Amino acid sequence: MLDPSNELLRVQSIDELRVWQKTHELSLEELQKIVHRIQHLISSDIHEALKLAEWAVALSLDLKSPFGQGLAMRAKAAALMKMDERVQALEYYGKAVQTFTELDDQLEVAKTLNLRMTAYRDRKSTRL
Repeated sequence: MLDPSNELLRVQSIDELRVWQKTHELSLEELQKIVHRIQHLISSDIHEALKLAEWAVALSLDLKSPFGQGLAMRAKAAALMKMDERVQALEYYGKAVQTFTELDDQLEVAKTLNLRMTAYRDRKSTRL
């Protein structure tokens, strides 16, 4: 399986994403590769990471894989955190926790809760 991230980084709008989707059948494995790429981009190019995270969330909803949706939402939350968009990040972390809880995937719930706690901690420290 190829990593579709490079192609998706060239997509500039939701309309272009829909055109891309018509010629690509995305699998959960490919979505996981996209999420992995987002994690790497967060430290090197946050704007690209956030754009790719937005596409990952949209694609995950169409994939109809709750696990993939949880991964994509958590990746978007991490990108939002890096952009200092903590309120939005907390919303996406919450959605990811809910998704993983419904799947009874305790490991993914724990990973997401750990990241969400960091968001709360950072949010409180900036208010002092």
